[in-house]
Amino acid sequence: MFRGGPFIAYDHVNYINFLNDPIPFLFEPGYTAVAYAFHGLLDESVRFPAMFLLWTAPPVWIVWKRDRREQGGAKGMMLFACVLTKAFYIGFITQRFFFAELWVAALIIHGSGRNRISFKESMPGLLLHFSTLSVLPSLIWLRHRFTWRKLVMGCGLVLLAYGYLKLISGFQLFGYDYSRYLDPNEQPGGFPVFSVLEMVILGMICHAILPRRIVLNFVGLVGLILLMKMLLGDIEVFSRVFQVQVDIVMVMAGLRAYRRVWLLYLFGFGFLLIQLLFTPGAQDMFLFHSTALLNALQF
Repeated sequence: MFRGGPFIAYDHVNYINFLNDPIPFLFEPGYTAVAYAFHGLLDESVRFPAMFLLWTAPPVWIVWKRDRREQGGAKGMMLFACVLTKAFYIGFITQRFFFAELWVAALIIHGSGRNRISFKESMPGLLLHFSTLSVLPSLIWLRHRFTWRKLVMGCGLVLLAYGYLKLISGFQLFGYDYSRYLDPNEQPGGFPVFSVLEMVILGMICHAILPRRIVLNFVGLVGLILLMKMLLGDIEVFSRVFQVQVDIVMVMAGLRAYRRVWLLYLFGFGFLLIQLLFTPGAQDMFLFHSTALLNALQF
């Protein structure tokens, strides 16, 4: 990352340019504030490495500290590695979301002993990427027992949210216009084959590793996530919400698993492979990653 220039991915270059010339309200407030601070305090050559370390090193330390506190092996680090593996494909391009994914995973793992929702889980969304604000309703869902009434209400809320975004707000949210992310190549209402496959496999893994008394709660959340993916499949940026929701299920299931936790890492690796082999931008991803790696090795 640090020695990989000149970079050729548009978003990646855009982030580096932003550090050298910050623009108000282009990105989330926390990221923008840090960019302004680094612009005034640091030389151009070290701004990107400093930004990268600022948002990636603390989550690793948080999880390591949790594992030391628990003195029960490296379960937290294993779950963190699951998220890191799954996020690797997109992380080189959309840095803010990559940072946010790591923070979400680290904070949930660190606070796994609590039975309440705290402000900490919302921090990545407020600072880095608004899509991660969606962690809060999912955590609230998982920390209450499953009932069929809750599932019906959850489906109703998803449909209401979809109706509000598409019919009332026109994809305006938090003062940002997300309609520009509508994918012209994606057919509205199209059937997301690989998303269905991923979520079916994730639901099966939850069934295989979790105590029976909480399996339905996790499978119900997996179903709601898939429903949202199918409804909002024509807006490209929703893929970020989908990704972070999968992270939540992986981490929370791993924390409550009593057997075969390694299946979650296998799922994360499979998630990465599906993206690399079957997504439309996979060829570009190979090019971006290989170019940066070769440049770094030649330095």
